[in-house]
Amino acid sequence: MINAHKSDTETNADKIVTLERDEALVKLERLTCDLRFESKNVVSFTLFNAALALLTASGFIFRVFPPDSENEWLSSMPIILSLLFSVVAITGSIRFDDIRKEGDAYFEELSDELHGARLSKLEITEGSENSTEKFSLKARIIMRNYSNNSSIPLIPGKYGPGIMTGANLLFAFLTVLFTGKLF
Repeated sequence: MINAHKSDTETNADKIVTLERDEALVKLERLTCDLRFESKNVVSFTLFNAALALLTASGFIFRVFPPDSENEWLSSMPIILSLLFSVVAITGSIRFDDIRKEGDAYFEELSDELHGARLSKLEITEGSENSTEKFSLKARIIMRNYSNNSSIPLIPGKYGPGIMTGANLLFAFLTVLFTGKLF
């Protein structure tokens, strides 16, 4: 009777661990999707900002938005657009970094859990079926996807968001400089 109660307790504890593990995997999957969205957002708006700075430097932008005294706001449109692109890209960079930090915590905990599951799998006899095999494959796929999406495209590493922020600030400054409305 005591052994039956003990095995029920162990089974409930295993269920709780499995639920927590599954919740963590779902959360890591969601964070991976968020990282993918934010990285595309940051890269896109940075490229828009770079293109605007190049168009302004070449003088082509002044054909579209001529600098005349009647429509002063229209001639300021490149500056407004550049500042808007910069704000969106910088906000995306900050959000990307925050999501990545949260995802790293889940990734590390799941790595520890996966390592523990592999160690306990070695203690199990070869003929028995265990849920750790399913967990192992599913977790590794989700964790690999997270790892692949945890850096901004074209700028790998943890400094990608900072580099993108600096690039956007530079492009905004260059756009203001090339429009001639610095002072």
